[in-house]
Amino acid sequence: MRWIIALTCLVGFLANSQEINIGKIENKIILGNLAGNRDLAFGVKNILEEVLQDVGYDLNPSSTQELTVDILFLMYKKIMYN
Repeated sequence: MRWIIALTCLVGFLANSQEINIGKIENKIILGNLAGNRDLAFGVKNILEEVLQDVGYDLNPSSTQELTVDILFLMYKKIMYN
């Protein structure tokens, strides 16, 4: 019985989960409807939190690993030729 308890404690100690901190999410879109939209950055942060937790990361604000995101949007114009 003692070995089972010791083994359980040892496995719990060795199985360190990966921790990550979600840093600054910055919207750098200049043109269009999404330019400067704070709701977009907030939504991206919420999605990142869910995805990272699903993958197995623990969210920890004091973690040394930090994920920062710059949201860019590249538009293109369709040029119609006659």
